[in-house]
Amino acid sequence: MVVAVKVLNLARYGAAKSFILECKALRNIRHMNLVKVITACSSTDYQGNDFKALIYEFMVNGSLDGWLHPVVERIEIEEEAPKQLNLL
Repeated sequence: MVVAVKVLNLARYGAAKSFILECKALRNIRHMNLVKVITACSSTDYQGNDFKALIYEFMVNGSLDGWLHPVVERIEIEEEAPKQLNLL
């Protein structure tokens, strides 16, 4: 199974609280336009640092952010035309 993993940067202010709030919100949400959360991981790494991640279904066509805000450098390197988002 191919999945998408969102690892939180716990060095950022409020990241741990954001993780808890996101888990609480996503456990009750069911919508056809949102990817499903498969599981959440809250642990400690081998150095004793907190580690938190969310495991989502993989979205084949990339993220909405990537469609709305394509990275110009990546497009030039890959020499592909920018994606066009439409209602279909």
